[in-house]
Amino acid sequence: MPYLPITVDQRILSPLLLLWYTLCPAVFGILIWSWPFRYTGNALAKVTRVGSRFAWIARIGYFVDAKVVVNTGYSQFKDSIFKICGNDVIVLPNKYVEELRNIPNERLNAILALVENSEGAFALTDVLATSNLHTRVIQTRLTPKLGALVPSVYQELEIALKMEIPRCEDIWVNL
Repeated sequence: MPYLPITVDQRILSPLLLLWYTLCPAVFGILIWSWPFRYTGNALAKVTRVGSRFAWIARIGYFVDAKVVVNTGYSQFKDSIFKICGNDVIVLPNKYVEELRNIPNERLNAILALVENSEGAFALTDVLATSNLHTRVIQTRLTPKLGALVPSVYQELEIALKMEIPRCEDIWVNL
């Protein structure tokens, strides 16, 4: 039987092949790369999750519209603990605020949590946990110069208020 070559227009095939050869490794790479991180954040916390159980899908949803995600969780689980954004964020109801406030810094330290979450040594935030440099910079450099910043902040605030809050004389204006 003779060989019959199939002719395909190279102008159509070339972009499709390029798309195929680009997307397949990208999707495969993302899946392989994200596999070890599927239990990141607060994955071991046994609380109700709002949104997708796949962390990267939940993070995209949170990135697109965080307000809707938080409000959905709050309306469903108003008086209980729940997770949003995959396993990254745990939302506590107001009844736990006083208890958290009374925990000593040795057991619950916001600065150490920030350093750990941002990979301290790589993000250069470990200086917050190992010294008081940030406090001294604020006290000695920023605070004395606040008077010089007030006029520019005032001008920016005036412009922003004129843009964001329309002038209304006798009628009610929704913002």
